[in-house]
Amino acid sequence: MSIDLSLVITSSSRPTARSKQDARLLAWRRAFVPVAWSAMFDGGDVVPLEEEDGAPTLFCRAAEALARLRERSPVLARRLPARASAALDALAAGLAAATASEYVQLRLHELVPAWSGAAALREMVESTRAPELTGWTAALHWAGMDVEKRRIVMTRHGGTLAQACVGEVCGHEMPAAPARSIALRDALAATEERGRMHGAVVAAAELEEVTAFLLLEDELVIDGPWLDALEATFRGSLQLPPTLAEVARGMTQAADPSHRPLAQQVIDRLLDEVAEPFAPVATLPAEQAAAALAALTVEAARRGKLGRALRSRSEPLALSITAAGPVRAQVPAAQLALLRWFENGNPLPRRERLPAAILACRFHALRHGLGSLSHHDPLAPPVELFGARATPWSWALGLGWTGETLRVWSNAPELPSVEQRRLAANTFVRRCVAMAGEWTESERAWLLSRGAVPVDDALLDADDRAILRAALGDAGAVPAVLAAATADPARVDAAIAVLTRQEEVGEELLAFFAATAPRWPLAATALAKRCGGDPVRLALVLDALQGLPARVTQQIEYRDEGMTSREEQESFAAEVHAAVEGLAIVGAVPSLQHGAEALLTAVRAAIADASWLSPG
Repeated sequence: MSIDLSLVITSSSRPTARSKQDARLLAWRRAFVPVAWSAMFDGGDVVPLEEEDGAPTLFCRAAEALARLRERSPVLARRLPARASAALDALAAGLAAATASEYVQLRLHELVPAWSGAAALREMVESTRAPELTGWTAALHWAGMDVEKRRIVMTRHGGTLAQACVGEVCGHEMPAAPARSIALRDALAATEERGRMHGAVVAAAELEEVTAFLLLEDELVIDGPWLDALEATFRGSLQLPPTLAEVARGMTQAADPSHRPLAQQVIDRLLDEVAEPFAPVATLPAEQAAAALAALTVEAARRGKLGRALRSRSEPLALSITAAGPVRAQVPAAQLALLRWFENGNPLPRRERLPAAILACRFHALRHGLGSLSHHDPLAPPVELFGARATPWSWALGLGWTGETLRVWSNAPELPSVEQRRLAANTFVRRCVAMAGEWTESERAWLLSRGAVPVDDALLDADDRAILRAALGDAGAVPAVLAAATADPARVDAAIAVLTRQEEVGEELLAFFAATAPRWPLAATALAKRCGGDPVRLALVLDALQGLPARVTQQIEYRDEGMTSREEQESFAAEVHAAVEGLAIVGAVPSLQHGAEALLTAVRAAIADASWLSPG
């Protein structure tokens, strides 16, 4: 028999066990106490229910419950998708509709039939005072969820996220998940329906899409048992050879001391280049042999020669020798990635490009945060100078990055400094701005909606987000972009790229282009295009570009010496092409024609032998 819990509005000044004519049902749920319900009460609201032999109930004035919900619910709301937040709003609206003399009561005597459970209920409601949702441990537990290493996991609750957080609110219908044009969402619709809340295990071929979906959904919770099943499917799909699997297990086990002499013989035979060097341990089970070899310490003076000897070995046992390092032995790379996964090693192989390694990192990220993603994962935000190109998905996840995310991503022992945060944020913003024009209208709308969600300790500050909003077509963000670029020269590159795309040109925008033109050819060209043929401003453009030939020569030298990345070279080439275009506009003014043609000639001479700089 199911246990029904109900939240009611009543005019009675004392709690009751049964519905009365003057009681209105506000919300209900079975077996679990939704998190938002706990946020309505304080410890003093846990009172005995006389009609049920003193079983505890929660009871207070509706106005007090509403005040507490409004105070505490933002902690919950910022971790909810929009469709679940609507249910939270409906719950608050139901409380607001109560009169000043009415009360709210949570009837849960079927779940907690004796007063001995009152202390646990007090702990439940008091936990919602914590400033972070991960601190609501007791309330989450009563809702069928748990906190696992800073991640909230849906361990026992079998319903939807909104049901676990808010319950079934009377008169409110949960909206369907929003349709997105991003193909990933459509591809996973069947997967979500079939398995996400019902314990089904998807086929191995769907794992990439499923893990991406779970990361991108920005959900409050993850269904823990289902994720475990997915991970088991992943392990099974990689088909680790039996011997290598045994080696992987053995490397994590304690070695038998009696096997140490045999392991030492293997080392000696490898150093002496004896045939069949692993023969001394051939009679041992593979796990025991691996444990013995992994436990052996090789003298520093012998490690170099041993490492060279291992480079030509393909036996799985070669991987277990400490001096080898997993990349020294000639075992197939896909098996190496799987070996690390079976070892549950830390860190995961985040810098390998292998699909298996990238997926292993995704499973780790689902439990421990976005910083655990592979550096080669297309979902990973490009926060390093030599990172991957931005995609709508990496932009979406980057919006939620924090200082802790960057610390894990960088494998650093401490949180990043202010300078490190700014460097990563600036790189991410520049790359996203460069790619924004390639995305569809629906993708841009989706990213704008995600950018509006507040994030505690966000890597991207308000100015970064303003630049990104403007890149997505939000003209209202332009004043904030101008202010940000004026205050911080490090943001000028991204700001110019965004502002040159704006359709409306005002005096403030022209003044910004004029101020930045001497150092940024893109700004000079934007000024030339948008100043309406004003000879004074075109003369400023000509003056601003005088140093371009010397910069071209310098950049060619930097490239020849290997001092610039391909991305930096492409960025400078775009500046040169823009400058040539701007000078053509300047040359149309008779009084400036001679100077523009002379500068064009000098620029073309400088790039004559550099095909990577030549237009077209």
